[in-house]
Amino acid sequence: MVDNRITRKRLKTHFQYAWWKYLVAVLGCFFCMSMVFDMTTYRPPANRKIELYMLSGYCQQDALQEDLWPALQEVCPEQEELTVANINLLSDDMYVRMQYTTYIAAGQGDVLLMPRQELESLEAQGELSGILLDLTPYVEDGTLQVDGIELSTGMYANEMGEKGLYGIPADSLTGLYRFLCDPKDAVVGVVAFSQNQDTAMQVVNLLFSRYGSEQNAPEEPAR
Repeated sequence: MVDNRITRKRLKTHFQYAWWKYLVAVLGCFFCMSMVFDMTTYRPPANRKIELYMLSGYCQQDALQEDLWPALQEVCPEQEELTVANINLLSDDMYVRMQYTTYIAAGQGDVLLMPRQELESLEAQGELSGILLDLTPYVEDGTLQVDGIELSTGMYANEMGEKGLYGIPADSLTGLYRFLCDPKDAVVGVVAFSQNQDTAMQVVNLLFSRYGSEQNAPEEPAR
């Protein structure tokens, strides 16, 4: 007669050799729960979220996002999400460059505050209009309010040799100093593949109206 009694010794032996099966089962449950959570979590549609990438040096991204979000909600109340990301292309970290390239290749981002040298590189490689919008029409029709800014230094030639305003000079954005961001030799651009271009233009306006007043700007951050 087979003895099928469950004893402490048998349980100890069982768990000694079969513990990994239970570990796999637990991990599998966590994985399935994570998948279900990710699939059911609400994400704003592309036309109701906006991404601002600060590429020209260091920036306190969380503080800037917290300061800018209420102002954006006032002018664009239908928007549900603002993301400010600091991807410092002036650093020597190769991972940062890879991160930026991956985001751009995936069609992410809407507004870029980028080093002027990056825009010059795009011009030299003939990739300008594939990445950035020519902002000239938006200035001409009054969508972008850039009075008092010398725009000639933001004019670059696309792959067809046609010049356009692909970057608005950002040197006047001295209000960004309070977020430890130095806008010198930087430009503001809007990506060509943005699915929320109207809001992107409003973000550009907010940057210059909110942080472009030198009289309200703190002292320049230490270098």
